[in-house]
Amino acid sequence: MQNNIQNSVLKENVSRTLGQAKLYGALTFERPSILFGGNATQTFEPKVQYLYTSFKDQTNIGLYDTTRLFNDFAGLFRGQEFTGLDRISDNNQVTIGMTSRFIDKNNQERFKLSLGQIFYLKDNQVLDASKKDDRSALAVELDWQVGSKWYVHTQTQVSTLTDKVDRSSLSLEYQLAENKIIQINHRFVRELSSEKINQVGMTASWPLTKNWQWVGRWYHDLELNRTVESYAGVQYESCCWTVSLVAQRNLSNRFNDNGAQSTDEFESGFHVYFTSRNLLREGLFGYRRPYLLN
Repeated sequence: MQNNIQNSVLKENVSRTLGQAKLYGALTFERPSILFGGNATQTFEPKVQYLYTSFKDQTNIGLYDTTRLFNDFAGLFRGQEFTGLDRISDNNQVTIGMTSRFIDKNNQERFKLSLGQIFYLKDNQVLDASKKDDRSALAVELDWQVGSKWYVHTQTQVSTLTDKVDRSSLSLEYQLAENKIIQINHRFVRELSSEKINQVGMTASWPLTKNWQWVGRWYHDLELNRTVESYAGVQYESCCWTVSLVAQRNLSNRFNDNGAQSTDEFESGFHVYFTSRNLLREGLFGYRRPYLLN
């Protein structure tokens, strides 16, 4: 998207020099414990980080491919608040987090709980990164391997201003085998570009025959009572190559001349891929764990 501003002060060529210092420390404590009647090891892993980034006026740089990032637990220690390089935020902050996990006798992680928060020692001078509070939302993340086939994952961010959930995701995954997976997902964002995201969906991968596999994904908007994303495909896989047939329909991300994003236009397509990779599984599951909508 281009910046169309009369009498614009934006510069065509810019350069910045900023200084950054980061101090990070973490400890891991272990103790024998019991998990669901079996022997296990419980850990307690506190971590703390101090981050300082100097300020540089960037109002002469347009916002072309920059979006403010959301802070899930891992994002608390990221040190940058934007995608792209149109804005680099100044920082003076302390991040505190902790993780506790249970590891069974086979050295498999069965349960993990993480929570953390950023404490801002000074508000940002970069206006696009300005804060309403002296601390970030409280970020909580939970992973639970239930038995050998079920997996639960949830992430939540709770505002310290309103004590309400700003963003969350919840996923329940059933994996019968390496290529037999079903995920049921819910994702919620209280406000994203003036829109409320409240969606449920399902993602699945299932073999049809020895060489043929079906993969699909579907998301439904609970606020507007409509399907916002559908994706289905079949794939033939041999020892050395694959061919994939994919049909999909999803909301477009078009912007009008005034910079407003359309929320009613859909894009549909049908694609054929020849490759040596499993594009269907990679495109739907990625690292095959649920994600928080960014």
